[in-house]
Amino acid sequence: MPDMSEIPVGDEQSAKYEPVEGQCGTCGWAAGFDYAESPSGPEDGVHCASESLARALGNWGEWKEMGYILLWRLEALAEETFRCQHWKPKVILLIPDPEEGKSLPYGIEPGYYTMPALVELLRGHKGNPDAIQFIADMLED
Repeated sequence: MPDMSEIPVGDEQSAKYEPVEGQCGTCGWAAGFDYAESPSGPEDGVHCASESLARALGNWGEWKEMGYILLWRLEALAEETFRCQHWKPKVILLIPDPEEGKSLPYGIEPGYYTMPALVELLRGHKGNPDAIQFIADMLED
C-alpha cells in the first residue's frame, strides 16, 4: 500500500491523510477488504463482521454462515460526511484495570488503545525502557 501520509494538493500544497472515523477503513469490524459486484461492475468491498449491521441490513444469515457480510465500502457510496452507526475503532491494545488497591506502573492508564493512541503512548514513554517493556508485555497477552 502506498504511503498516504501526504497527498499532494495543487502544485505546492500538501494535506495530511487522516482516517475518517465512522468509515470502513478505520473500523474494527472490518475483517478484510475485497471486491464486490455492483450494477456498474466490481466495487471495493469490506468484510464487515458487525452482527448488528448484518441484522439491520437483513444479511444475518450471511453473517452467521461466514462471520462477516460482504458489502460495498460505505464511504464509497455515501456523502463525505457519512458516519456508520455501527462503526467501532480498531483496538490494538487493552490495558486492563489494575487489581483493587493497586495502580498501573509508569503512569499508564487502563483502557482500549487504537493505533494512534498506542503510538502516542509509546512516544510518551520513549525514554523509559521499563515502561516500553510493560507495554510490549501487554501487547503479547
